[in-house]
Amino acid sequence: MALLLAAWAALLVAVFVGLAWGTPRLSAGALLDALTAGTGDPRAELVVRQLRLPRLVLALAGGAALGLAGALLQGALRNPLAGPELIGVNAGAALVVGTLVIVGIPTAAASLPVLALGGALLGGGT
Repeated sequence: MALLLAAWAALLVAVFVGLAWGTPRLSAGALLDALTAGTGDPRAELVVRQLRLPRLVLALAGGAALGLAGALLQGALRNPLAGPELIGVNAGAALVVGTLVIVGIPTAAASLPVLALGGALLGGGT
């Protein structure tokens, strides 16, 4: 329980640091004003609401997705050491995208993640 509370505390500190530090650096009061009332500096509101907060939310969602994917992979394989790099998922995705780029096959940029997923599935399935 103490470890869980420490992890949440560390996450809250990281969220505060991620929102407050940068250019312009914001104090705790200016950060709270930019997040809530909207009575503070309009530049601070713009930086926090339009730049830092979306970036922070995406980073948290991406980290949670990677953690969940690792936990699902370890649970499905019943191996606490299982990881995408050990079973070939990363190599399969890199092989497909690398081959397309090096050979010069014209491919839409939006299709590269889908093709990488296909390569990851082939790499992990063999």
